[in-house]
Amino acid sequence: MLQEMSGLLVLEIKAPFSSSLTSSSPSTRDALVSIVGFQPGLSCAQITRVVRKTRSTDISQQAIFKLLNQMVEEGVIEKIERRYALNQTWIIKAKKFLDQIEERTSKAETMPMIMI
Repeated sequence: MLQEMSGLLVLEIKAPFSSSLTSSSPSTRDALVSIVGFQPGLSCAQITRVVRKTRSTDISQQAIFKLLNQMVEEGVIEKIERRYALNQTWIIKAKKFLDQIEERTSKAETMPMIMI
């Protein structure tokens, strides 16, 4: 579902790596991955507005900025000037990881069970 907010087109999405096992809403990190993944090129202020709107939270722009920069250091997000996008290398690594899980999961039906 799309909605317009302050000149930004906001896609209501669930994070691909949400922490649904521990809570009903994704973590802020997961939300940032989804936001910059689906809308690359947003500034910190724009990302903060999207997070506040889609997660109904009053998180500060400073907290978002700190988390974005931490994710840049980790190689998850790239910062180009004052705009953020997902790091293509991280996307490739995440895809390979998920492909391996999918492959093992599809083979799990034919693999013998090991009881410990």
